Amino acid sequence: MANQEHLVQLKMGPDHWNAWREENLDVQISPDFSGANLSGFDLSRANLLGANLSNSELQFTVFFEADLHLANLKRANLSEAHLVGANLGGASLIEAKLCGCDLTGAKLNGAKFIKADLRGAILKIAEVLDTDFTDAIFTGACIQDWNPNISTKLEGVICDYIYWEEEYDHEKLKTIFL
Repeated sequence: MANQEHLVQLKMGPDHWNAWREENLDVQISPDFSGANLSGFDLSRANLLGANLSNSELQFTVFFEADLHLANLKRANLSEAHLVGANLGGASLIEAKLCGCDLTGAKLNGAKFIKADLRGAILKIAEVLDTDFTDAIFTGACIQDWNPNISTKLEGVICDYIYWEEEYDHEKLKTIFL
């Protein structure tokens, strides 16, 4: 259950949230937004380091260059979310729904996408070193300029087809996968 004070502060916008967090939250305190509905919010550049966003509704949410390093996004719904340039390093996205989300240039190093649904996601130039995609669904995803390393786990991935370049009709894919 989300911490109501944290939600109130976050809903005032990322600039307010970042200032409030710096003044009020001890480094050891993780913001708790578990189960919250933040769909469609603009959280660009928000400091969500270590935040608990598990089971949250985050469809169409903008996380442009947000810091989600070490965040808990287990079973969160991030369909159509805008995560361009976001830092998700070490984050847990186990069983998260990321259909049609844009992860262009995102830092995903060390993140866990175990059983995540990435159908139609854009992972163009995403950093995926030591990332765990075990049993993830990749059908229709774009992995242009994607360079995994030997420690990137892709065991059991489900993928009927994939795009090497972002030259497809993303709007059409939305209707197919959502």
